Amino acid sequence: MLTVISFGFFVGIPEGSGYIVDTRGLHNPFALVKLRNLTGLAKEVHEYVMKDKGAEDKVIEGVFAALDLEEGSSLAVGCVGGAHRSVVIASVITARLRNMGVNVRCVHRELGLSFTE
Repeated sequence: MLTVISFGFFVGIPEGSGYIVDTRGLHNPFALVKLRNLTGLAKEVHEYVMKDKGAEDKVIEGVFAALDLEEGSSLAVGCVGGAHRSVVIASVITARLRNMGVNVRCVHRELGLSFTE
């Protein structure tokens, strides 16, 4: 099984990551008061992040990188705090990989959540 991990660079890069997708260049929902206290699991945050012109490029980067990783490896997706951009992009990458038949789970490290389906 492949693991996609969202994380915050402020906390540190997950050990053993086979590839890192850096989402810090995308628009930051934390800058908007109405989105600050939400996470990347909220529809409003998801829509805000995915409207960024670079978001789809980060998803594609992550999908292709994940397909090159060995079974049991992890793909890490990071932003500053690990609650907004990285959560959105990691979730979208995971969904795309599942649609391709890849056995994958998603872990949102800074949110303390793990999803296998």
